[in-house]
Amino acid sequence: MTVTRGTSELRRVTAWGMVPTPFTRDGAVDRPSLSRVGQHHGRCGCDGVIALGAIAEPFTLSPRERSDVVRTIATAADGAPVVGAVLGLDSDRFAVDFDALEPSARVVLDAVMIPVTTPDPNSLRSAIARAGDVSGLPVFLQDLPRFSGVHVGHADLIEAVSGSPSCIAVKC
Repeated sequence: MTVTRGTSELRRVTAWGMVPTPFTRDGAVDRPSLSRVGQHHGRCGCDGVIALGAIAEPFTLSPRERSDVVRTIATAADGAPVVGAVLGLDSDRFAVDFDALEPSARVVLDAVMIPVTTPDPNSLRSAIARAGDVSGLPVFLQDLPRFSGVHVGHADLIEAVSGSPSCIAVKC
């Protein structure tokens, strides 16, 4: 699934590319390589890209660097939908991390991706709703227990997202 910027209108996307963040030898974000990786995803058949996911080392980046990564990937994606992961492990942290993105980075996002933060379906549904409310965007939910430390059963996950108008995709 994908969204059209600024709306909740959906269209079909068959493959999302998780974009890693490359670094230079001195530890800076390697923007030219990041751009090439983003373009490569499109050439390989990805219909959309996900920035700042767990493989992108988001916690090693400053808010300014995260914003730069999102803008660079959006430019490289050449109009393809861009999802920005905001991996705060609670809804208050999500709000802080999302607000830390510069407006020029927030405006290029088509959706946000948040981690599963609780095994309780009602609490998870509330976290999804809060992410949608704070961002004004549709939400992808990432079930990645290795990262979050949270294990949620399939029935509970289905219950949480089935009752959520904000959640449009789940990455397991």
